[in-house]
Amino acid sequence: KSKCQCTEVRELNTIDEVLLNTAATSLEVVKMDVEGSECAALAGGQLMFTRFRPKLLMIEAQHPSTLECIGAQAKRHRYNVRANIP
Repeated sequence: KSKCQCTEVRELNTIDEVLLNTAATSLEVVKMDVEGSECAALAGGQLMFTRFRPKLLMIEAQHPSTLECIGAQAKRHRYNVRANIP
């Protein structure tokens, strides 16, 4: 059997683009599990922090560098960080 070497092309939008395109007026909770792309996702969500300021952000992170990035964004936007480490 031959293995498929398929490529799937998807359009990607930043969090801020999604919020602007949907004319959102509020955002209470954000849950994020983007398999290693947390820093890029948060970088594209600055308007989310400044305009919408969600009350709760739940972000799954596996790597120390990702945890540092999340901590830096939290500090920048005055969020408290609570880690749930199993």
